[in-house]
Amino acid sequence: MDVASTWGALAAGALAAGALLGIWLGYPAVMWVRAQWRPRPIRPDPRAAAQRRVAVILATRASPEAVVARVRNLLESDHPRDRLAVVVAVDGDPAPAAAALAPFGDAVTTVAADAPGGKACAVNAGVRAATDAEVLVFADTAQRFDARTIPELVAAIEDPDFGAISGTLVLPSDASPLRAYWALERFLRRQEMLVHASIGVTGAVYALRTAQWAPLPPGTILDDVYVPMRLVLEGWRVGVVPAARAWDSRSFDVGAEVTRKTRTQTGVLQLLQLLPALRTRANPVRGAFYLHKLARLTSPMWMLLLLAAATAQLASLLAALGTAGLLAAASVVGALLLWPGGRRRVRDALAFGVALQWALGRAVVFGSTGRWAVWDAAAHTAAPQEGPSVTPPRR
Repeated sequence: MDVASTWGALAAGALAAGALLGIWLGYPAVMWVRAQWRPRPIRPDPRAAAQRRVAVILATRASPEAVVARVRNLLESDHPRDRLAVVVAVDGDPAPAAAALAPFGDAVTTVAADAPGGKACAVNAGVRAATDAEVLVFADTAQRFDARTIPELVAAIEDPDFGAISGTLVLPSDASPLRAYWALERFLRRQEMLVHASIGVTGAVYALRTAQWAPLPPGTILDDVYVPMRLVLEGWRVGVVPAARAWDSRSFDVGAEVTRKTRTQTGVLQLLQLLPALRTRANPVRGAFYLHKLARLTSPMWMLLLLAAATAQLASLLAALGTAGLLAAASVVGALLLWPGGRRRVRDALAFGVALQWALGRAVVFGSTGRWAVWDAAAHTAAPQEGPSVTPPRR
């Protein structure tokens, strides 16, 4: 490799590395600095929250056994029992779930999803059945709430500046690569909230006032980004409450993660069609939306460029070092493979990295071709496991 080629590979690698660092670390760092300068935290009101009539909307395709266990967990909340109800919206035949939930009496209502089905249609049907609720809390089947999760969400939504409040998804300890990703995501959402508004909520644990609800367009992939971004466009803020926890019992699985990330990132592109104002000055967090959501979709391109540049540089280095270089490289790789803990960590990290980039690439293809029918049920039908225990403001 000649000098020009070497410098070209270095320049390409530096550009790709800089772009990736900026997307994944630089933007969160900038938001942290801005949040330190003039933070605008949530002002919760627990006393007022305790008086609110709350309905938990559980849109599901899970087995009746899993639904029963989840509903039991939701009704164990510290929110006053006489002001708490659960609406189970079944994307399919509701009869088995309704029969299994009959012992709960009037505390639980079971309805069928609207046609043509899918999560958005299930959520719409569930909210419509919550006729006397003042606050809506959205949940999924695969998680478990703490007793304080619902009270924390409802207390936070008493702040008149906020239109939606998200809780925190807690992953199991064996989901190590995914835990690192979610740690970054939780950190970033909190910084965004302190500045203005979190870009999205966690679909498994969030709340809003019934007065701020509007039906989801059928086929909406990301209700947990569509809803908060619609509210932001109307002048509301979107917040995060770390103490409102949803414990997830699912283990890290590369295949399932590819499916989830493909769906969520395709949904980001769908949002530009459903909420075109996100691209305009009408969006007060337009820059944050682009950097948090859209810039990540370019990651596969930068990763491929970085890989190509690194391969070229490695080939040049090994050629210069000759046999000694090959032996040294083989020794390093061999040491990692022979060390059991290192082998597992390297394998999981590589698998998650490849899966994430593959999912982002698929999402770009699906989004650019208008393929929105990518919502699938999570591969989790067992009961959740035990874990540790109105006028919009204008600015």
